[in-house]
Parts: sequence; C-alpha cells; structure tokens
Amino acid sequence: MTVDEASKILAVITNAYPRRINHDDGVCLVRLWAAAFADVPYKEVGEAVMRFIRNDTKGYMPVPGQIYELVDEARRKAEGRRISDRFYSLLNGGAVCEEQPDGQTMDIT
Repeated sequence: MTVDEASKILAVITNAYPRRINHDDGVCLVRLWAAAFADVPYKEVGEAVMRFIRNDTKGYMPVPGQIYELVDEARRKAEGRRISDRFYSLLNGGAVCEEQPDGQTMDIT
C-alpha cells in the first residue's frame, strides 16, 4: 500500500472514529500505516478496515495489527476455499492440474 492509499484508508478510519489529529501527527500516522502495509494490496486493507468498522462494538480506532489480523484471516479463508474446491473436484472425478517448478503440468486424479 502506498502513502496515498494509506491516506485514503486513514480518511475512512477518522470519519468512522472522529478525533482531532494535528497535521504533523497525521503525516506520521499515514507513513506508519503505509510502512505497516507496504506488502499488502490497498483493496485487501480497505476490505479489512470495513470489516473492522462493521463489527466494532467498542468504538476505538483500530491499530495496524488489528487490521493485519483481518487481512490474514481473509487470506486464510480464501486459501481454504481454493483447497476445498480442489478436493471437491477430486471427489467428483475431476482432475486437478498442478504446475510444477519447471513449468510443466502434471494432472493429479
């Protein structure tokens, strides 16, 4: 996630959790979130932020670790669905095509 994207994420968060942040603190906060999510796509962070806001009952602004946990949870669920789809395909007599490191494919039935 870029600094510009982090700024957009924090705009959503500060609208949901209004509090006064002075300019210098805001700049530092944006940089912190951009660094914390440098390896995470903006869309994933945005979806996690919205899940946090929808499910929050305490009324406190999230910290990066809370959002990262939600991103990680979503990734695990998505991976579980992919594995389940492969297993279901095998149960129904379908072949699963796996790509090998050398670029060749091998069918597993």
